[in-house]
Amino acid sequence: MSSEALGTALIAFIPGEPFGCLLLGAGIGFTFVYVATLAMILTCHMEDR
Repeated sequence: MSSEALGTALIAFIPGEPFGCLLLGAGIGFTFVYVATLAMILTCHMEDR
């Protein structure tokens, strides 16, 4: 399940609640950090070879 689908589900689940936006923002932030970390690890492995 993608983070975008999860965010959409949260917004649909909590309509008009500020928590929906907070969770969506946290989800986007977490996804960005996760992807950035993954890219960094991959880059380091490439440089080792």
